Amino acid sequence: MTRLKQTHGGILKGAGKAGAGSYAGSYALRLITAVLLALCLPGCQTPDNSTADKTDAGNGAATGSGNGSNNIAGNNPSQAISTEVKKGSPAPGFSFTAVDGTKASLADYKGKVVLINLWASWCSPCVREMPDIDRLKQDNPELVVLAVNVGESAADAEKFIQNNNYGFTWVIDESGEIGRAYPSDGIPYTIIVDKQGDIQGVFLGSPSDVYNAYSEAVKPLLS
Repeated sequence: MTRLKQTHGGILKGAGKAGAGSYAGSYALRLITAVLLALCLPGCQTPDNSTADKTDAGNGAATGSGNGSNNIAGNNPSQAISTEVKKGSPAPGFSFTAVDGTKASLADYKGKVVLINLWASWCSPCVREMPDIDRLKQDNPELVVLAVNVGESAADAEKFIQNNNYGFTWVIDESGEIGRAYPSDGIPYTIIVDKQGDIQGVFLGSPSDVYNAYSEAVKPLLS
């Protein structure tokens, strides 16, 4: 009979047998658990082959999908990885249809400061930082917040959006276009774009002090 063992990183399958088999299974589970904990620790480092300039690793980033409907773009090595996502470089362009039906592109926001936040409802750090991002938006009405859902079904994303009245421009990246333009090792993944369309901040994971970290990155650009 297959048993499920709960670990800090999730649920692992294991077969219960006595003797050497049990010891080997226990050792394997401990090893896997240690690896999962290392990956989830705050301030986790990005792989050497990452092309993004991560300015803040924060409280860690989720790297898996809640329901398996989509991969977080950038985690699949077969996909083309953008080399432009770094501070000081032009922000990769993209077009979208917002949840409210508005059609736009990133280029339409030239002359405005834009905070692009890649998120999913199953990602607890993503959900936890949203009230602070919303407060930042309220304190700075001229700031544009593009909240881009990745890695889950449109139905799940829409349910979350309907239940949370934040002042964002909500976008569901069903095609994966935005995720491919801004590849990362996990979410939340936040990019700050200045009025000229250049990247001035890249955050992988949620900063320990969300409001102040994003505020310090945004406010000098708004003046």
